[in-house]
Amino acid sequence: MIKNRIQLWIDFNSPLAYLMFKNLNKALLSLKNKKFEVEYRTFQVDPDFDNTKDYEISRFQNSVENAKKVLEKPKIKTMLKNHAIHINFDNIKPANTLEAHRLMHAYKDNEFQADIINVIFLANFIHGLDISDVQTLIKITAQIDDINPRTIRNMYGTNKFLSDITADESLAIEHDIEQVPYIIFPNETAVQGILSVQEIVKELENL
Repeated sequence: MIKNRIQLWIDFNSPLAYLMFKNLNKALLSLKNKKFEVEYRTFQVDPDFDNTKDYEISRFQNSVENAKKVLEKPKIKTMLKNHAIHINFDNIKPANTLEAHRLMHAYKDNEFQADIINVIFLANFIHGLDISDVQTLIKITAQIDDINPRTIRNMYGTNKFLSDITADESLAIEHDIEQVPYIIFPNETAVQGILSVQEIVKELENL
């Protein structure tokens, strides 16, 4: 166990993972007297998704409809409102998130990782961009100051960070993770599902 480490499994196709990412970061900002390390981990909800196959597109559309119902719950609607998040379900592109996760891992232990994660979520849920497309990922991250698009382009010419994704998903199996978000706090308390900012703050204050 690493002291003050928070582990959060996410997938870029999960609206609840997006919301949990926002809630966690807002909670951490409110805890100015405590410092925590956040380790973002990969859990692909549908790792074999292929957007060239009609039956998989249909399955993806069904998952979108299910997500809409979840986001209509009062607690979730309040969270979305608090972050001024308006998910554009009509424009979401069916996408395999592997390349997006590689990009996330490329900036592990880097001050810009949270910014990278945020722009990927924005691209998918707000702007309706194809986050399975490498050129799209290079373009959206170029808007972050001090990020060199050439570095990202060079990374995509290799197999780098695929092993990191495999390691995260193996660890997810060890923890019996079946969906995201999934968070493990520094005291090893684990929660599968969404937590509010207040619930996260309470958990961290009790450490």
